[in-house]
Amino acid sequence: MLTIHLPFLNFILIDFLYYWQHRSFHAVSMLWNLHLCHHSAPRVDIWSTSRNNLCVNFLFVYLLLNPLLGYCCDNQNGFFAAAMITASLDIWRHTQIKLPNAAKNISKLIGIFFVTPAMHRSHHNMAVTSHNFGANLI
Repeated sequence: MLTIHLPFLNFILIDFLYYWQHRSFHAVSMLWNLHLCHHSAPRVDIWSTSRNNLCVNFLFVYLLLNPLLGYCCDNQNGFFAAAMITASLDIWRHTQIKLPNAAKNISKLIGIFFVTPAMHRSHHNMAVTSHNFGANLI
């Protein structure tokens, strides 16, 4: 069993695993064909967050990955709290939210550590889908 007691470490573990899962969805043609549904949304917005093939969204993430990781962690509450934070940030990443000009420095600071909506929109650009695979962290 993994002994991860700090929610922050769970958050990093989830992001690490998400990165490799997402990268494989872009690198392996069979997986890309499943993931392409998400990238074919005409606009990156809150609705495109969950625009996925059933195999990707439900079977892989909800029936396999999250229960397996939750079971392996001694601190299931920390794991599921980190999973919920990741899900919330996933929704935010797929919005068109732009901070006002007065908050540009805050936006730059956030962008040093976290994937922002602007960064994620660039990931959804079909010409450059070969970068920015992380869920939360840069």
